[in-house]
Amino acid sequence: MRLWLKMKIISEFGSQRNFARIIGKSDDYVSKLVQGVKKPSNPDKTLICQALGEDYNEELFIETRGR
Repeated sequence: MRLWLKMKIISEFGSQRNFARIIGKSDDYVSKLVQGVKKPSNPDKTLICQALGEDYNEELFIETRGR
């Protein structure tokens, strides 16, 4: 799971659904992205960072593992 990405999305947009709507992607795409099932393309990474008001930040896309 990409916890940092999820936290940023929730803090800025309130839900993944709202975020998906803003970036023009499906809820399913954002969910799979946050879960680490789907790897974002470089253009999608740029789009996501811009929507979150971040400079390009590879840390948003690092997968973290729970215990």
